[in-house]
This record gives sequence, C-alpha cells and structure tokens, in this order.
Amino acid sequence: MKIYNRILFISLVLINNVSFAFCITDIYDVKFKKISDVDSIINPLAKYSSKWNDKKFKSCKPIEGNDYLNDEEKKVIWVLNMIRLDPQLFLKTVLLNPEVTSIWKCPNYYTLIADIKKLMPDSTPFIPDYKVFESARCHAIQSGVKGYLGHDRNISNCTDDFFGECCEYGSNNAFDILMDLLVDKGINPPGHRKVCLSAKYNKLGVSIQPHKSIYRVNTVMDFK
Repeated sequence: MKIYNRILFISLVLINNVSFAFCITDIYDVKFKKISDVDSIINPLAKYSSKWNDKKFKSCKPIEGNDYLNDEEKKVIWVLNMIRLDPQLFLKTVLLNPEVTSIWKCPNYYTLIADIKKLMPDSTPFIPDYKVFESARCHAIQSGVKGYLGHDRNISNCTDDFFGECCEYGSNNAFDILMDLLVDKGINPPGHRKVCLSAKYNKLGVSIQPHKSIYRVNTVMDFK
C-alpha cells in the first residue's frame, strides 16, 4: 500500500457540460484501500454520533452487486446519501463539531451551514450506475495518466454519460472528498455543493484514481 503525505485539495465542477471552477484547500494524507463487501464497511459518520447508525440510513448504502466500486467510492455514495436524507443531523453532529469546524473553517463553511439549515430531507438515494461509473472512471484514469486537471473529454478521450460532474484532487478519503466539494472554499457560487445536493439527479458514478501530479490522486463524480 502506498501512502502519500501532504497533498493539496483541488476541486472542479461541471454542470450540464457548461462550466467549471477550482480551488486549493487543505492538506491531507492519501492512501488507497482494498475492495470489500459493503456491509463490512464502517459508517464514516458514526464517529460523530451513534445516531448515524440508525436503521433508516441502511437505505443509503450502495446496494449489493456493485463490486466495481472500491471501499472509498462506496463510502462517497453512502455519506452523500446520508447527508441528503438527514441534513439537520449532519448540521448538528458534523458541521457544528468543533474539530470539523477547525479544519474547514472559511467563509464558504458558513454558507454551507446556512444552506444545510434550509435543505429539506431527500429520501431518494443516489443509485450507483455502471455506465455512469465508466464515464467517471475513464476520465479519472486518463486525467491521472496525463496529469490533467479539468473536465475536457477531448483531452481525456473519454465519452461522457452524465449531466453534472465534480472533480476533486488530493484525497481518496470519502469524508474529505465530500467536505471539500460541499464547502467549496473560494468558489462563489458554490457549484460543487449545488451538484451534490441537487434533487435533479438520481444516478451516481464515483471513481478514485492515481494522478500524475503533486496531488497524487483524483476523484471524478458523475451525476445523471
């Protein structure tokens, strides 16, 4: 297992194949994890409150049979579904947690709090979709091989199968990936946040791949 230290976060967003923006955020460790059964994966939000282990969040897990996803890719979908299902619990137990605040504190952190306060629960989870995953995976792999940052499929030579896309660089930890995209530090308006919390999409493909740059790893999330 390779471990890369002190990696900068960068994130980019594409909505309806039109525009993107990026920002540099904080510094974290990067490491790759093996594929395992979804039921054996520990709930990433349970460390903040035992309430996240409530049976209502079981529907947020990616369904069985998605063995093409690795542990962290499954966690990205799982955590995002939990946030959307109970945004107020996310606010109270995670965003208002002093440790989390100290790491992510910035002007956009407080706009995230304001947006989450107004967010209505969405009981329809994102469903992993193999075709959308392949769209994300191809772009993540080719971007990594070429050291490319962005959404241009002419550069990655990948076909697209999505309506919204987020690209994040510097971590393959599901919680950090999502916090980077939700906080959207320095991005106004926060486009990544808009895509992740939008009710317009119901399919999600997530791919985390090595990246030939100082960031070492990139995540592509394709929404449809």
